[in-house]
Amino acid sequence: MPDVYAWWSTRPWWLRWAICLIPAVVCAADYFSTGILSVRLAAIAALLVVTNLILCWSEILDVMMPRRRKNQ
Repeated sequence: MPDVYAWWSTRPWWLRWAICLIPAVVCAADYFSTGILSVRLAAIAALLVVTNLILCWSEILDVMMPRRRKNQ
């Protein structure tokens, strides 16, 4: 399993989000169609989203609040 995480964490941000939203979409579709929440699938989706937010945090901050350079 660590090999899968290492592979996933080195992908571009858009591919990581696409991969982590697959279980979330499947869980939501299953919940709305059957009315029963799949706790395991929801936990996997939440774990992937939180991990992806942690990995993307510096990228998100660079876009929202760019760092100032000292020479400018």
